[in-house]
Order: sequence, then structure tokens, then C-alpha cells
Amino acid sequence: MSAASASKAYDKNFREAFALLEEFDFSYDCWLYQENIVALRDLAIDFPSTVIICNHHGGPVGIEPYGISNSFKA
Repeated sequence: MSAASASKAYDKNFREAFALLEEFDFSYDCWLYQENIVALRDLAIDFPSTVIICNHHGGPVGIEPYGISNSFKA
């Protein structure tokens, strides 16, 4: 789930597809920015039997649009 797709977590079509994960015994693996945590939490609340794996929480500072793109330059 990217910053641009945070609202997708509330989209009817996305949620219908997300519901299929449990049916087929799949998990949801995501990488997200800190402002997407609430959307991920809401998915976890609404789909308590679906395994959600958040393998990265937050992104590195300096990657647009969250920081200055050259902040890691020496």
C-alpha cells in the first residue's frame, strides 16, 4: 500500500478482492508510509481472519514526496 493508494483500502472493489484472500488462504503483504497505518489498521479490524504482513513500516526520509530528494547525497 503506497501513500497514493491509502484510499484504496476503503474502495469497495479493493475490499471485495481483499475478502478473497481469506477464502483462498492467502495473506496480504504490504509496505507502507506512516500515514497509511490507519488504513491498514482498518483493514485488519474489518478482516480479522486475514493474515496481514507489514514487512516495512514507514519509508526512509528523503524520498519524495516525503523529503528532499537529494538528502542522502554525500
